[in-house]
Amino acid sequence: MKSKCFSTTGVTYSSFPKGNPKAIFFEIETKYQLVISTWLGYGQQTQQKLSRMLELAINVFEDIFEAPTTPVVAMINHWDTTKDVYMLNQFEAYRIGDFMSETFVDETQEVEKVQIYFQTTAGDINYKNIFNRFFLRDYHLSNEVNSRIFFVHPTKQVYLLYFDSEIIVGSNDLNQLIPYFDKYQPHIETARRKQFLEQFKH
Repeated sequence: MKSKCFSTTGVTYSSFPKGNPKAIFFEIETKYQLVISTWLGYGQQTQQKLSRMLELAINVFEDIFEAPTTPVVAMINHWDTTKDVYMLNQFEAYRIGDFMSETFVDETQEVEKVQIYFQTTAGDINYKNIFNRFFLRDYHLSNEVNSRIFFVHPTKQVYLLYFDSEIIVGSNDLNQLIPYFDKYQPHIETARRKQFLEQFKH
């Protein structure tokens, strides 16, 4: 990678986003978060319903990263030192060796973790395959996914994370999240909707 974009152990990157390398999943920290649900409930689901939720995740990604040329900074955080090769191969930058990696000891679990960082564009990520893989894990009890992937828009200073049937969009600027809140309200749980609106009172 030509430029570094995160704040981690011993290395200083740009101001957004800041990470907590001691966290179990090396969380990105932002002041505000919007949580859009793709959860359909337990039990067998129809392919039509699953496809609709998968399309929802893809639509949110495409709303944030609006064009194939949109810059994306991605952080793949592995649960241990075993690389999630399928997910990594969805990044053109990984296949050509244009990435940076770092290993550290998670002080919570006292195990080694590895992160891989990309500075790329939306068009060079097979994000549809990535979201489909996450869905397979959520609804087919597959444990083949060994990573969490943070997609960061460096200009908007917004990140997107899909995890456990939730699309999490974070920013330090509440105004950046309003368009996604307005558009995806039907997929935001009532409690989370109220929580988001409460932030305007402070």
